[in-house]
Amino acid sequence: MVDRAGRASVFLSAAILSGCPEEWQDEPASLVCDEVGYAIASRTFACTGDDALALERQGAFGEDFKCIAEGPPAPTADLYHCAVAILDLSCDDVDALGDDLAGWLASSPACAYVAVAR
Repeated sequence: MVDRAGRASVFLSAAILSGCPEEWQDEPASLVCDEVGYAIASRTFACTGDDALALERQGAFGEDFKCIAEGPPAPTADLYHCAVAILDLSCDDVDALGDDLAGWLASSPACAYVAVAR
């Protein structure tokens, strides 16, 4: 359930933004950052079936990482690649990464424009 909801949220956001005029694509990175937290929870739940662990990792992401509201210019669609790359991690990758959230964020170069360690 979490997996479908997380994927739907990311893909819907990306689909909507890709069809919007360029000036509408300047969403704050903080909104994109929320999608990254959802993606981490989604993949954790999909691969482990453990909803408590999924929520724990999502919470740890919010506590351990600061969302970047301003940073190097990057189109919003590129910023969403961070969450999409996380959603594409295999269950073997999810198992190997475990609670290493910095490792999760290494899934895409776009993640460097979304969140930084506190």
